[in-house]
Amino acid sequence: SYRYKIRWDPESYHCVDCAKVFFLFYFTNFDNIIEIIEVVLLGVTLYASVNVYAMMRRKLSNCPMVDLPFRNDPGSTTDVDVDKIEKLCLNMIGYCFFYRYRFSGLPKHMQELEKTQQHLRSQQDTSKLA
Repeated sequence: SYRYKIRWDPESYHCVDCAKVFFLFYFTNFDNIIEIIEVVLLGVTLYASVNVYAMMRRKLSNCPMVDLPFRNDPGSTTDVDVDKIEKLCLNMIGYCFFYRYRFSGLPKHMQELEKTQQHLRSQQDTSKLA
C-alpha cells in the first residue's frame, strides 16, 4: 500500500515522492473529481452541439426535394426536370429503408401487411386497365 508521505532528501534538498503524493491527493479530493467531471461533460456538450449544428446545415442539402418549384411559386424562373428529382427522392427513400431493414430486420406487422397486399393484388382484375 502507498502512503501519503513526503520525504525530503537532506543532502540535495529535493522532495522525494512529491509528484506521486500530489497526484493521489488531487484525484482523491472530492472537489477536484467534480471539476474533472464538469470538464468532461463540457467537452461532451461541445461535441454534441457541433454535431447538431452540422446536421442542421446538412439537412437541406441531403434532401433533393428542396429544389422542386411548385405552380403557385411566382419566383421560380428556371425549368426543373421533375422526373429526375422524383427519381432522386425515390432513390433516397429506397436507401433509407434498405439500411433500416438490413440492420434491424423487417417487423412482423410489416410482413403481415405485405402478405395482405400481395393477396389483394392477386384478386384484382387488371383487364380493364389495358
